[in-house]
Formats: sequence, structure tokens, C-alpha cells
Amino acid sequence: MADSIVSLLQTALATMQRDNPGGHRSFLDALGPTSVGVIADTLPFVISTVGGGPVVSTGIGAADVGIRTDRSTVVSVIEGEITLTDAVVQGSVEVRGALAHVVTAHDALLAFVDAAVRTPSLDGLLDQLRGSPQEARP
Repeated sequence: MADSIVSLLQTALATMQRDNPGGHRSFLDALGPTSVGVIADTLPFVISTVGGGPVVSTGIGAADVGIRTDRSTVVSVIEGEITLTDAVVQGSVEVRGALAHVVTAHDALLAFVDAAVRTPSLDGLLDQLRGSPQEARP
């Protein structure tokens, strides 16, 4: 299932680049050289940039920021049901890392969500994410 999340994210980034290049560029500019490790449910992956483009890889690797959350929270943030800040305050999103990297990751995630909601062709991917079964959190 990790490949499923990674595949959806890779497809979202490629679709965003094609259909909303300004939003895609805003996300990459916000992320810069910071790498973000994510565990969504129990599924680890890392988002980083290489050669100016996004790279999403499975597994736990060295990352500047670590984030733990679940799919339902990701969907709720994307759909605007909860802000990213509220999700962190409520404990639905856990974040670790140096403050400067955490701020960068925050800005990049906001840029990604902003670009995603402005890319109508991503609606089907959100449906796939929403419909994916969740694994139990450890």
C-alpha cells in the first residue's frame, strides 16, 4: 500500500506540473532543498527535490523533517475541513525537526494543498486517496 500512496503523490505532482505549472513551481520553491519524511498511517515515504524536480521515494530515509499522520487527516486538510495548524495542535499530525526545516515543510505543504485544490484534474486522485483502506496506526 505504500506504493499506492507514493503512486498517488507522484501522479498528483505530474498532473499539477502539467495542469497548474504555477502551483507546482510554488510548491517546489517552498520546499527547496528540504527533504520531508512522512509516515501516513504506517506507510513511510520521503519527498525531496533533485535537479529542480520533486522526488517521492518509499521507505524511511534521512529527512530534514519527519511527519506522522493518517490518510483521513490528509483528506480533511485538502478538503479544508481542518487547517494544517489545527491538525498539528489536535495531535492528528506530529512533526519533528529543526524549526527552520519545520517552517519550510509547513510552507511547502500549504503550497501543495493550495496548488492541489486549484488543479481540478486532481479530483479523481483525491477520490482514490479517500477510498483507500487505512492501516491501523502503531
